[in-house]
Formats: sequence, structure tokens, C-alpha cells
Amino acid sequence: MRRRLRHGLVGSFSKNREGKRRVKDGINEKTGIHYALQAVKKWLQEDRKHTKYCVKMDIVKFYPSVDREVLKEQFRRKIKDQDTLWLIDTIIDSHQQGLPIGNYTSQWFSNFYLEGFDHYVKETLGVKHYVRYMDDFCLFGNNKKKLHQARKKVEQYLNEVLHVRVKNNWQLFRVDDRGVDFVGYRTFRDYCLLRKSTSLRIARRTRKMRARGKPVFADAAAVMSYRGWLKHCDAHNFMRKHLLTVGKTQKLKQIISAESKKNLTRFFSDMPC
Repeated sequence: MRRRLRHGLVGSFSKNREGKRRVKDGINEKTGIHYALQAVKKWLQEDRKHTKYCVKMDIVKFYPSVDREVLKEQFRRKIKDQDTLWLIDTIIDSHQQGLPIGNYTSQWFSNFYLEGFDHYVKETLGVKHYVRYMDDFCLFGNNKKKLHQARKKVEQYLNEVLHVRVKNNWQLFRVDDRGVDFVGYRTFRDYCLLRKSTSLRIARRTRKMRARGKPVFADAAAVMSYRGWLKHCDAHNFMRKHLLTVGKTQKLKQIISAESKKNLTRFFSDMPC
């Protein structure tokens, strides 16, 4: 319980500061998969000239590769309160290497770790359209040679300043030839599709659901999650074929609500007096 409280306090602190620091992507300063998707959609539709090419990159084993001493120094440049720094150091040092995947604070710490990198790409390299979600990021431009130069400088910065490496499978391509595969979607100038591997996984899962007949809690939760994903892309036919046949929305919500109430009751009954 104490560990969860520590992570909650620091996570809330980091989240409150994040909006003040984030580099604007041209739409807003919010974060999340679908805000990243909306940024890419907006650029492809409204600025064809500066989105002719895209270089897509991600970092090798990012969480385990985070240099903890660099991260601590970054916090010390922003925070002067010694008690807060002690708490942050305690959480960082609770894991043997890098940041632990799954900790509440890890996603905030990782974004904080890459904050300077975001400013470097936008302000020093002058990349007009740049978007990052966790350790995956895309740079757009109208000159292939300049994007290659930016890619090399990005790799140098990440390696020398943050001590992390870019994967060798980076891609530089014409956007009109293939669209942009990013944050689970394939975005083109005039439409957006769900990533093929995700579509196949959903189709397999819903076939099993229909074969079982009456949906259970896990089925209902999965279907509602899938519907949330699909509403951000052009997938009306896919939705009708694979998801609307599993069960009506109201029924699925009732299943989720009933199970949530059971879990809540069980949680409070197990708490010590």
C-alpha cells in the first residue's frame, strides 16, 4: 500500500506539471494515442507540402535503457524541494535497471526523460511536424535528404545525451505510397484504417465469442474497448461484421457494470477493519 501511495503521489505531481512543459504538436498539448493520431490526420490532410516524406523511428528497449542518473539530474534542474527529490530518487532506485514496465510512475518518468529530446527536434532541428507516443516517433518533411540528416542527428542526441539507441529498423518513405503506420492505425490523407494485425486479432477474438454464445465479462470489456478503438478510424463495415454481432451495447454495459460492482464489494469486504 505504501508503495502504491508513493507512486500515486509522484504520478499526480508529474501529470500536473506535464501540461506546462509539453511541446505543442499544432493541435493541443494533451497526450495519448488518439491525440497523436489526430495530429497525424490533421497534418496529412491540411499540409501536404510538409508531409511528403516521413521517417519513423523507435528506441531499443526504452524502459530498461533509461539512465537513472541522467533522469535524476533532469528532475534536479526542475525541482528544488528536497523531500520531493528524495521520494523520486526512492522510486527510481527501487528497480535494478532503468524504469520498470507497469509502474504507475514509469510512463510519466519516461515522458519527462524525453522532454528535452522533444524540444531538440522541434526547436533545434526545426522539424515542423513531429509526433511522439512513448518511445515511438515520426518526423515529417518535404525534403528526403534533410530528413535523413535529421534522423542522424536524432540518433546522435539520443545516444550521447540520453544514452539510449534507435532501432535499426527505422523507415523513411513517401507518405502517399503507403500511409503512416503509427499508434495502431494506418493513416492516409483521406482516410484511416486499423492496423492489419490488430484487425485480424479482433476478428479471431470475436469469432470465439460468437461460438460461445452468451458473452461473459471479459468478452463484454474487450468488445467495448475494440469499439472505442474503431470509432477513431474508417471501420464501419468491420464494426458491423465483427463487433455488432457479439451483443448490443446496452447489454454489454450491464455485464460490465454488474461485474464491477461485484469486484468493488469484494474489495471492501477484504479490507481490514
